[in-house]
Amino acid sequence: MRMKFISVPHRSEFTDTVGISINDKLLYIPDIDSWATWQAADEVVASHKVCLLDATFFDNNELPGRDLSTISHPFVVDTLKRFGHLLSSTQEEEKKKKEKRRIILTHLNHSNPLTNSSTPAFKVVEDAGFEVASDMMCIYL
Repeated sequence: MRMKFISVPHRSEFTDTVGISINDKLLYIPDIDSWATWQAADEVVASHKVCLLDATFFDNNELPGRDLSTISHPFVVDTLKRFGHLLSSTQEEEKKKKEKRRIILTHLNHSNPLTNSSTPAFKVVEDAGFEVASDMMCIYL
């Protein structure tokens, strides 16, 4: 197994924040300020078959009376827009691939509606082709 540590922008006042790439197949980025502040985001995410990405907050309306845009994490709705094209492909493209690309959302705040699989937000994520991480989830490479 080969692991690479990838520096990502996130609250680096006291330490660096890193993501992990395992065998250039699985990418783990549970904490990041925003996709826009990480110049390599599109290239790195696109180069992995399985990506576990920061999904702390679903959108800015999650906590009434609190402007979540002031807390450094990308919203799930922004992640869906930014990387959704990586999950859509034609049937012919699918035939050429050995396995389907997966983007799995992780690091959910307790207020995130994705913690409940019966919410409309969960359906939005599923309809976009993304997944939500769960306890004891197994990912085979």
